[in-house]
Amino acid sequence: MPAKHIALVVAVALLGACANVKRCSYEGFGRDDWQQPERVVESLALAPGERVADLGAGGGYFTFRLADAVGEGGRVFAVDVDPDMTAYLEKRVARDGHGNVEVIRATPADSGLDDASVDLLFTVNTYHHLDERSAYFRALAPKLAPDGRVAIIDLHPDQGFFFRLFVGGHATEPAQIERELDAAGYRLLETHAFLARQSFQVFALAEDERAAATAPEASVRPGINKPFLSADLDVDQWAERFEGESREIYVERQGIADTLGIEPGMAVADIGAGTGLFLSLLDERVGPEGAVYAVEIAPNFVTHLRERAEREGLAQVEVVVGSERSVELAKASVDLAFVCDVYHHFEYPQASLASLREAIRPGGQLVVIDFERIPGTSPQWLLEHVRAGKQVFRSEVEAAGFELIEEVAVPGLKENYFLRFRRP
Repeated sequence: MPAKHIALVVAVALLGACANVKRCSYEGFGRDDWQQPERVVESLALAPGERVADLGAGGGYFTFRLADAVGEGGRVFAVDVDPDMTAYLEKRVARDGHGNVEVIRATPADSGLDDASVDLLFTVNTYHHLDERSAYFRALAPKLAPDGRVAIIDLHPDQGFFFRLFVGGHATEPAQIERELDAAGYRLLETHAFLARQSFQVFALAEDERAAATAPEASVRPGINKPFLSADLDVDQWAERFEGESREIYVERQGIADTLGIEPGMAVADIGAGTGLFLSLLDERVGPEGAVYAVEIAPNFVTHLRERAEREGLAQVEVVVGSERSVELAKASVDLAFVCDVYHHFEYPQASLASLREAIRPGGQLVVIDFERIPGTSPQWLLEHVRAGKQVFRSEVEAAGFELIEEVAVPGLKENYFLRFRRP
């Protein structure tokens, strides 16, 4: 029998012995020996809390190693176009309790990733399967967070007779990968040479492409926060407005705080804390093992919040200076973010929501309380002040990668609605 036929019979027999032929074909025989997965992951220098997309995850050969590397505060998106593989991965995630792995069923044209959602795009033995590769990676550029990277591992094309027999064109010259990534707007950062069968290259966006991918969002309501940013802001005057009986949120503050569902030990962020209406209520509920981050962009409010926390002995409260585009919280640092009568002041909602998604731990919650804005029913001042109604704000939050859990009917709230979202 010719050598070619013998090799084919052996391969078919081996594959037939696999319970899951697809997964077996992806992972190969003795792959750990030549793939060196631990060394590959170590070379990526991932930090705890980072977010990684495993493009072409297959049976999860690297997915769960990456999940271990980024830790519970991180996130790994296992992306694949094969429904059999995504179904297998979903079962494995559920069975083994991998809470930081999210499975995404992609299409050849759409990775399914959100903008600015990943710190590393990682792909192994998948690059050669992609069509229009420069266009594909150009479309992926907005998915990268600032300083994000792309790591591509692909098979070398010339590895002898048996490789050509069984693998054929399933390989790419590293020089070709570099040319195609260059055309997509990336630059080569580093090359690792320890894999005998594969090239291993790491890229980042070139500066001009990074600027285009991260072009600043336009303001949805220019100047809405200008009075609060003024050095002449009268804190006492605003405290009377925010913490008076004429304000529904103030009257129902206890019920709102109870409805948040805070448990001892949680980390809670009060976004747009203002004069500190909710500080003591949140501090009491998180207990001595918890944390309250009072996030505020108004300089005079920041000073007031610090003085109030010290004066009232709110030991769990930390005041954080936010910006108009970011809550300025650490990655995966909070269990619950609370945005009360503040969302309509988000001048750059996409950027602010992206920073919130980064700050909230997977499985954590975002609560948005804001004014009911109903043309023909709401007062004119509210129609002019609040740019959109509940459905628009809900759509914006969902587009930022949050899932609506419920709308809660809080007793006493008539002018405001309460939406609870989950960060996947």
